[in-house]
Amino acid sequence: MEGKISTYHESFNFFKSISYKKNEYFAKGKFFGVKDKKISIRGINTFMMEGLAVVRESFENGTGRTVVKEEAIQRFHPNNIDNKGFWRECRKRFPLISVCGAESKNISHVNTQTLGMSECLGLLPFLKSLIDKSHEKLNVLEIGCGYGNLFFVIKDKCNYYGIDYIVHRLLKKHKNIIEIDKSGIPDQLLNKITFDVIYCVNVLQHCSQKDRFDYFQQS
Repeated sequence: MEGKISTYHESFNFFKSISYKKNEYFAKGKFFGVKDKKISIRGINTFMMEGLAVVRESFENGTGRTVVKEEAIQRFHPNNIDNKGFWRECRKRFPLISVCGAESKNISHVNTQTLGMSECLGLLPFLKSLIDKSHEKLNVLEIGCGYGNLFFVIKDKCNYYGIDYIVHRLLKKHKNIIEIDKSGIPDQLLNKITFDVIYCVNVLQHCSQKDRFDYFQQS
């Protein structure tokens, strides 16, 4: 491995020690001196477990900071990974993975947690207000629709379209939710539908610089 930057595939192999069981995540083997210790997702410090942490500092207000090796950053940098493959592997290994970072016990819980972030930022209330005040049904495109958190809230009040790398089987029956193989608004939507709103929360930081530029340009 010397002189070579590890890939996210190698990290996924490391995470074979984490398994999904009975709506909880468990650490298998000995961690922190305890065998098969039950821990939540939030309790897993990836970098510490992989031994990549250089400095862990506690401040007076109780918050902490983890400084990691450049290798660890580059391993997961959006410019360096195949996004489709990465998220396919994430969903397979961690069925309830959520970009909001909170632990979840089922898909409904994942959606609630994800919407909570939009609520806190004021984006969801703003969008709901736009939809409610419009005299006609708005065309809304969501980039990164996940498990359908926004879809289930507004689908009856607007003409909703959603795109994502992985579309869950529960959403596949909806023709207005499209699984994409590469970043970008797909051809069947681009320049064929005029969207009143393009909604995207906690998604673009997972995209490469080029992909982010393309999304903004297309929007």
